[in-house]
Amino acid sequence: LLSALVTDWGPMPAMTIATAGFGAGTADLGDRPNLTQVVIGERDPRLEPGQPVVQLEVNVDDATGEQLAFAVAALLEAGAHDAWLTPITMKKGRPAFTVTALTDPAIAGQIAAVLTRETGSFGVRGQTLERWPQARLTERVDVEGLPVRVKIGAGRVKVEHDDAARVARRTGLPLREVMGRAEDAYRRRGAEAPTEVPPYIHGEAHRHDHDHGSGSGGDGHTHGDEGHDHGHTPGGSVGPVGDRGFESAEDPSLDTGISSGVEPTPIRPDDDAS
Repeated sequence: LLSALVTDWGPMPAMTIATAGFGAGTADLGDRPNLTQVVIGERDPRLEPGQPVVQLEVNVDDATGEQLAFAVAALLEAGAHDAWLTPITMKKGRPAFTVTALTDPAIAGQIAAVLTRETGSFGVRGQTLERWPQARLTERVDVEGLPVRVKIGAGRVKVEHDDAARVARRTGLPLREVMGRAEDAYRRRGAEAPTEVPPYIHGEAHRHDHDHGSGSGGDGHTHGDEGHDHGHTPGGSVGPVGDRGFESAEDPSLDTGISSGVEPTPIRPDDDAS
């Protein structure tokens, strides 16, 4: 029956079960019960397997804050999706930190090497996880004649922090005012944040164009822009990219105030899903 009807083998997919049943045969199979279970349902796309990622971490009790901040930056530069510090207490009551990196399985080895090199740890532990990053779009608006990128997700509009900070430094405006103006400029176009966004583009380069602090935030992260991933676009290329990228920090229009008029580009988010 199975050999005639089955098209592929594997674990039960994520599904909404409509009905299930067991059947018993008359033959004696000796080492196993002669039972068959049948489950009928509809595949649930909301419960599809996530993107595989590897979480690597070490505990460090003999590194300075400067060294730990450098380690986090080095992990991000090496291509980790995200990296952060978590304060812990180790044996003998020593205050310490867990240095964690979230990475694509394909480069887990090189991220582990950076983690070991920069922390001096004698070993690295890890586990394979799944994440479900949400898609988003990025558009540009002008604030005081300077371009600011605005990220649009399902039910949310968020200003790119680095762009807003750059405009704030040049104009002398408070950062919060720049961010408020950028959101208002997007909404004045007559468009709210979409409830559905085109799927992200998978397998391209990453971007990393924002600053990171050396302190640990309330969620154990060391950067200020919550819920994002990090990556790099070799050579400062511009266009749709894989993990969260829209374009590189080297984009000259961000430094000259000349808007490039780039159309909204579907991208994938951040860690957010980190």
